Amino acid sequence: MIYKSGGMSSELNEKFTFVSPHKKSALYFAKDNFRVKEPGVVEGVVTGKIFHLNKKIPDYKAFGEIADIFNAREKGTSLFDYDKIQKALIDNGYIGFSFKDRNAGGRLSYAIIPSKIKTKSQLTDIWNKAQESPIEPKP
Repeated sequence: MIYKSGGMSSELNEKFTFVSPHKKSALYFAKDNFRVKEPGVVEGVVTGKIFHLNKKIPDYKAFGEIADIFNAREKGTSLFDYDKIQKALIDNGYIGFSFKDRNAGGRLSYAIIPSKIKTKSQLTDIWNKAQESPIEPKP
């Protein structure tokens, strides 16, 4: 089970979503970084392989490290490209990466490709649809 609280840039939100393995951490992140007094948290699940960075660093440095590991920097610059990082992760069988987010008190955080996350309600809908009786073809 993973937990997501609100807030981040729109470009990054399209390529990666930050989630936490602990509800308390997601709440802390929203309260501390976005000054939300009573943030909402969504539960979900991810399936797939996650690359683990075992470092306590802020998210932008984590993306830089991943860009270096997977050779996803813009040629001739120190800039990284979210599209290239996403493609490199997918090409290597990963759906995202984890790191200890310095901006969230060193708590474990995940940057996951959004399409790889399913909320509990999405899973329930998938289950219910799979349980429906098949429609018999008319003779």
